[in-house]
Amino acid sequence: PPPPPPLFVFFFFICWVAGVFVLTWCFLRVTSCAADDGPGAAGAAAAAGATAPESSAAADGVDIEVKVRLSIAKDLLLAMKDTTTIGEVKRRVQQEDGAITVGRQRVFFCGKQIPDNVAIKAVGLGKMDVLQVLVF
Repeated sequence: PPPPPPLFVFFFFICWVAGVFVLTWCFLRVTSCAADDGPGAAGAAAAAGATAPESSAAADGVDIEVKVRLSIAKDLLLAMKDTTTIGEVKRRVQQEDGAITVGRQRVFFCGKQIPDNVAIKAVGLGKMDVLQVLVF
């Protein structure tokens, strides 16, 4: 029988497969975040203090579940309205885990920090999206 291939060939193949997987995952994540590009025009208007007229039904908001991933290796699933602001999300995180105060939290979506006065619907969260909370 022929001799087995050198060990470096095996490691090269494993690294190649891992590299393809990582590049594919990064491409899919970037393309899913590129559509909303962080807080959209509505988020920028909210950050600038502008208010848009809303109907009474829209003012109540829609019930959604928001997945929050903390940098301390903990995930939370919070039920709230889509009109909830990021500041209110921070307060809910503090209620769920009393050791994390609002001042120690920074909220990110698609790699961009989200200001406290921006509503969840302005951020453009989808069903499988996650808000990352950096705790320091």
